[in-house]
Amino acid sequence: MRTHHALESLLDEAEQNQRLAHGAPMPLQKALQRRLLAGEVTRPYPNLYARTAYWKALNPRERAMCIARSLAQLHPRWAFGGLVAATAHGLEHQWGLHTDQPIMVISRRHGGVRSDARILRIAAPHEPIVTADGLRVTTMARTVVDCGLLLPFRSALPIMNSALANGVSLNDLFAVCGRMHRDCLPILRLTRYADPRCENGGESLALGTIVELGYMAPLAQMAFVDPETGQRYRVDFAWRLPDGRIIAGELDGRRKYVDVDMTKGRDVDAVVAAERQRQQGLARAGVSDIVRFTFRDAFDRIPLDAKLREHGVPRAR
Repeated sequence: MRTHHALESLLDEAEQNQRLAHGAPMPLQKALQRRLLAGEVTRPYPNLYARTAYWKALNPRERAMCIARSLAQLHPRWAFGGLVAATAHGLEHQWGLHTDQPIMVISRRHGGVRSDARILRIAAPHEPIVTADGLRVTTMARTVVDCGLLLPFRSALPIMNSALANGVSLNDLFAVCGRMHRDCLPILRLTRYADPRCENGGESLALGTIVELGYMAPLAQMAFVDPETGQRYRVDFAWRLPDGRIIAGELDGRRKYVDVDMTKGRDVDAVVAAERQRQQGLARAGVSDIVRFTFRDAFDRIPLDAKLREHGVPRAR
């Protein structure tokens, strides 16, 4: 197919601004349709286009933000909530959530909730709007509440933990709930188990999965001191049992052995030796057992359930 310089320029500009092409005059619309039929471009949203190769290279989070930026350009007065706002605020969450969730748009008019397959409109006429990552979005506190009401518990917990770690208070969340005519019981459950000490979204997802599976909630990032060496060790999770035993939980992965940032330049043998020394130090500090699991274990639930049960982690009362 012949090069259409005006069309290529339109698509280039869209990619440089991390959005989709739109607003083309009729000759370009016809050229876009020809390339759409040929598979060279794709149409992720009505009247919004991107090169197929460019779109395929984006992850679900980047795709959602690309559409949001395009809609913001088309509708300058629109404000976004939910996962788009969480992304704009830099809050931790699973990127795959964007695949199944519509884009939340905040309406300044009364009239409840209207939604379709792509856009979820929420009426919030008096809710303050801020700017984050170039988009008009809900405040961080309102974003957490909206996500907590829309998403499953373990998917919303990383967003809440991340917000609490970035200065949002529980009172901020309760104030948002007080302004809404919604049942905020899911938010109260989230605040009960929220722990901003979780270092990343993976740990928060694991914590949420542990709670959903019905196990006793652990403490996050608990520190232990080896009485023999004075070395201080932190574990991702710890359970203090009624009989005095302590079970540690470690979210492991291959990165601890191959990622330069985590190995600090040491070879695998040195990393393994240091890990063995760490286990011995934790044992001297009173840790009786360590449950090791991966993000995939937590995400799939069943493998994590089996490991927690095998190591004797108690069920919640």
